[in-house]
Order: sequence, then structure tokens, then C-alpha cells
Amino acid sequence: LISSCSMIVLRYFDWHGSRAGFILASLGGLVLPAHFIVEHASRRFPERVILRASILFVFCSVVAICNLEGLILDLAAAILNSEDTEHDMELKKLELTVNNSMKHD
Repeated sequence: LISSCSMIVLRYFDWHGSRAGFILASLGGLVLPAHFIVEHASRRFPERVILRASILFVFCSVVAICNLEGLILDLAAAILNSEDTEHDMELKKLELTVNNSMKHD
């Protein structure tokens, strides 16, 4: 997988090999500190606590990746701004089209 990384990122992200190498080097640089942190935690805490913390960390990471903050801010802006935006107008046109097509069936 590492040997084909530059080809994969060129195809899917239009990145060149140097950028892919930088990303892999950055990830590799994060492995050693993570190893030391886990080793230190394994000496201080029982395995069950470490497992729970890991699951919590993974869950928080998934939430961060989903970018719920952006969704919440967009919803708050939509609620607070009563003006019709271009996106709202497109949704209203789509709703009208669907409703009209359902009435004609």
C-alpha cells in the first residue's frame, strides 16, 4: 500500500508524489510519540481503562471528521436568517416539482 500511495493520491486527490511522501512522513512521525504515550499509559492504568479511553477517542474523532460544528452553524444561520438564500430557493423549487408530479400521478 505504501509503494502505491503516490499513484493513489495522484488519481483520487490530484496530489503529486512529494505531497504523498510528506503525508506519510508526518504519519510516521506521529507513530513514535503515540507509542510512548500508550506505553506510559499501559504502566499506569489497567487495560480496561485504556480500552474505554481508546473507544472514546475514536468516537470523538469520528464526530470531528463528520464536522458537526459546521452543520450546527449552518442550521443556526438558517434559523436566524429568515431571508431566502439561493439554496433555499432551489429546495423550494424541488419541493414544488415533486408535489406537482405527485398530484399528476
